[in-house]
Formats: sequence, structure tokens, C-alpha cells
Amino acid sequence: MQRSFIVFLFFIFKSFCINSQNLVPNSGFEDFICKPWFISSIELCNNWSNPTPQTPDYFNNFCGEFKTAGFPDKNWWGPQLPKSGNAYAGIIAYRPNKDEPSKSISEYLQVKLNEPLKAGKQYSVSIHISLAECSSFGLKRLSACFANRPINSKSPEQLNLYPQADFDVVNDTATWILLEKVFTATGGEQFMVVGLFDVRNKIKTEKVHPSKEISGPRNEAYYFIDDVSVIEMEKKITPASVRTMSDD
Repeated sequence: MQRSFIVFLFFIFKSFCINSQNLVPNSGFEDFICKPWFISSIELCNNWSNPTPQTPDYFNNFCGEFKTAGFPDKNWWGPQLPKSGNAYAGIIAYRPNKDEPSKSISEYLQVKLNEPLKAGKQYSVSIHISLAECSSFGLKRLSACFANRPINSKSPEQLNLYPQADFDVVNDTATWILLEKVFTATGGEQFMVVGLFDVRNKIKTEKVHPSKEISGPRNEAYYFIDDVSVIEMEKKITPASVRTMSDD
């Protein structure tokens, strides 16, 4: 029932976004600098960067000769093909450190949009995620934060930012899950950061069972990410309009 409702909302949002342009450049992580790379190489993927000292990973089918950068990798993270194309990114969304919470790890993906967001306009932001099979738990929420300037933190701690779009996560290691949210822009936002934002220290997790065949890291929630979009809504969505449509 929940999955059907999510699919229903997806088609509602798309009907309100027809003919709008995706503002995320290299949204499928396909364009890259052509040279050998290994894990922690998101800087080789054009337009994308990491806003903290933590280092997201970049996977590309053209890198199959390098064990940890190609896919599917059945021995480390677990096998996963891209949602589309030949590439995707990966982040440690959360790796807790119970002894020293300040040393808990969260990685993020940052991208500069093709143009600043317009004040008062609604935007649909969506990402596709898949929980890696090495994960020992999944998160209940991931988010997207929009800023007027690039985020550049020298601290490895979790970013202390308030995101505009929070996604309720469905954790699935077999398929790609669409996360989508509509928000209203303040105006001037041109940078988007995707990851875990928990300024209220209320991180909610879901226990999963990592594959016994995977030798990669445990005690973390690791997500593959692909096909990211930010699209201006041509029609304004209100709770009343969604409710009326769903009643039909």
C-alpha cells in the first residue's frame, strides 16, 4: 500500500513538472575525467564534489579493471548495476562511533546547479538510492540541503545544516528506490548537498542483515546514488490538490 502511494505521488509530481529542465548537471554521474581511479574519487566525476574531508566514492563501468572502482563488486560493497547509464556514486551516509560520537562519519555529495533557484518557486528534488549489501543498518531519512554558496567544511563531523527536502527512506539492497520531495525556494540557492543531516541528534535507523558473502565494511549505512534531479514545478502543488487527486 505504501509503495503504491509513493508511485501515485510520483506521477502527480511528474505531471506538474512536464517540460521543465533538470537543473543538476551530470545528474547520472556519466561524465568523468578519464584516468585510473580507485575508491574515494568523486572529484574525478565532473561537477560533483565533497563538502567535507570525507571522501565519497565513484563507480564506473569503464573502470572494471580496477577492483574497487568498477561494478558489480561482489566482494566489498555488494553487486549493483546503475539505475541508468554506466556510473553512480556511493556514500557512507552514517558510520557511528559510540565511544566518541564526534568521530562518527557521514559523507555527502555536492553539486552546483545550472542556475540559481527562484524565490517563491516550487521545485521537485529527486534521487535514486540503493542500500549496499555491506550495510548492517539503513537510515530512516536522507535529505537534500540547498545553499547560495558552496559548503566547504574542514571538519569531518556531520554538517550542521537545515535541509529543505527530507526523504523518508525505503531500504532495499536489490533495487533502486526513488526519493522525491517538493519544496519552495527562498531564492538564490545554487548548490545542493545530499546526505544525512541531523541537527537535532535524532538519527533513526533500521536493522538489516548484511550479506555473509560480502567482505566489505559493516557497522554503517552505505548508499549508492544515481539519477539526481531538481526540476522547477510548472504548477503549484498544495496539500489540498494532492488530497483531491488521491480521493479520485
